[in-house]
Amino acid sequence: MEHGEHAAEVLRVYPAWTDEQPEQSVQALASDRFIACGTWKWIEMQLKTGGSSVFGYRFEDAPPIKSGTASRGAYHSAEIEFVFEQLKSKDLQWRPEDFKLSDLISSYWTNFAKTGDPNGPGLPQWPRYDKQDGYQVMHLSAASHAAPAEDRARYQVLDSVRGRD
Repeated sequence: MEHGEHAAEVLRVYPAWTDEQPEQSVQALASDRFIACGTWKWIEMQLKTGGSSVFGYRFEDAPPIKSGTASRGAYHSAEIEFVFEQLKSKDLQWRPEDFKLSDLISSYWTNFAKTGDPNGPGLPQWPRYDKQDGYQVMHLSAASHAAPAEDRARYQVLDSVRGRD
C-alpha cells in the first residue's frame, strides 16, 4: 500500500517528527495492518449489523521472557494461556499478578460464553463497545481498566486510505 496523496492524514496518526516516533509509528502501522485494524473493522461491523452487545479488549500484559531476550511487550495471541488458565504450560517466570490476571480473564471469557456479557460479581465493570459508552475497550493487564479505544482514530484513517487505494 502506498500512502502518497494521503501522507498528511497518515502522518497525523502515525507521526514521525521526533527521534522516537518513526520506530513507534512503524511498529504501530505494522501491527494495525497485520491484525488490529481488521479486528476493529469486525467489531465495528458487529456493532452496526449484529443483534447483540459488543465488548472490545486490548491485552496489554507482556508475558515474562527467558533471560537474555528482550521483551517486545504484549503480542498477538499472548492472552491464550491466560484465558485457559494454562500459564504453567510455558516454562517462564510467571509473577503473582500474572495468575491474578489469568483468573480475571478466564472469568470474563466464561461469563461471556455463558451469557454474552463478560461482567459478573466481583469483576471490574467491562463496558459495551458503543457510541453511547464512548467506544470503550477493556485494557487487560495487572491494572485492568476500561478506557476509550484510543487507537480508533488510527484505524479509521487506515480504513479510509485503504478504501481509496
